[in-house]
Amino acid sequence: MHGTFSDVETFPAPAGAAAPAELARPRRQRRKRPRRGFAKGAAVGALVVIPLISLAIFGVGRLGLGGERPSMIPALRLVFVFAALPGLLTAGGIGRLAAQASLDGGRPRAVWVAGRAAAIAGIGLAVVGAIPNGVIPDSHAGWAILGVAGLVAGALGGVAIGLACGGAMPTLAELGVWPQDNAVGRAAQRVVDRAMRRRRATTVAPPAPPADPPP
Repeated sequence: MHGTFSDVETFPAPAGAAAPAELARPRRQRRKRPRRGFAKGAAVGALVVIPLISLAIFGVGRLGLGGERPSMIPALRLVFVFAALPGLLTAGGIGRLAAQASLDGGRPRAVWVAGRAAAIAGIGLAVVGAIPNGVIPDSHAGWAILGVAGLVAGALGGVAIGLACGGAMPTLAELGVWPQDNAVGRAAQRVVDRAMRRRRATTVAPPAPPADPPP
């Protein structure tokens, strides 16, 4: 007896026929990487990462693990002098990394990737900033505490970088700072517009310069 074979198993599908459902694969939707990842990452590095590293060095110095005990402002100044360039370049690179990671998982993925990368970088930045401040521990435990402080500071800075570079920044309404587009929000906007018009109306215009006398 001859076995029976189905047409699908024995012969290829005709040229104009549609592919079977199990072979059809959804095409990945292309997304654009958020722009200015390096610039935004460097800006967050200057405003968040460097102060956090300085705060970590200040805290370790106050623990009295060895070396000097600098105050916050001198520590911040020396960290900017000696660790600003590597810190800004590192934060800018992490910003681009976060922007690329946002294509796969949005802002949460960008925050995770940036926080993880910045945590490792924070250890090195803490050591670079601690040496000119004189915060040099005299034991292995002291160096470990300094590294952990830099790791935590870097991770917090990386979270800020991921939030800034993982997509478009949320509006004030999305953050809850400004009322939503509803009756309350429209009423608040009318109050603000009315106050601005009243301010413009009560502002005294500067006097006009006197005209030149006729010759």
